[in-house]
Amino acid sequence: MKSAFLALLLAGVSYAQSGPAEAQYFVAGGAGFNRYAVPATSGFLTLGVRVAEGSYTYTAVSMTDTNSTMAQGILKVLVRQDGFTLGVLGDAGIASGEGAVGPAFAGGTILTFDVSRWTRTPKTWVTASVKLMKTSLTEVQPLFVFGLGKSF
Repeated sequence: MKSAFLALLLAGVSYAQSGPAEAQYFVAGGAGFNRYAVPATSGFLTLGVRVAEGSYTYTAVSMTDTNSTMAQGILKVLVRQDGFTLGVLGDAGIASGEGAVGPAFAGGTILTFDVSRWTRTPKTWVTASVKLMKTSLTEVQPLFVFGLGKSF
């Protein structure tokens, strides 16, 4: 429980989102939680690029001490209002762990909130995401992601 709390507390950055203003690039990362995985917490880093108005492509890497995932995805912004941004995302990639390698797929929703006024750093945001993930190593599992990001 302490490690899960620490991972949430230290969540630095999360899955892709440009925050409140349309930005060309973003970097995000943080911590994910999957109660069915061992270990249940993971760390990740995401890099993204705007490809059209409200649409982004991103590359995400997620790792624990026993497994890892690398995926390429698409994020579509649905709503931006009062510092909040709501979007949907989906990605496909490769997962490794337990001596095996195979495909990985995920999709879900993402919510970001602009925290620039508190951090005094322009274009920074916190994020929360809920995804359903399927790999060749596991059944469909929910993944909760929390973090912080910066747009450029």
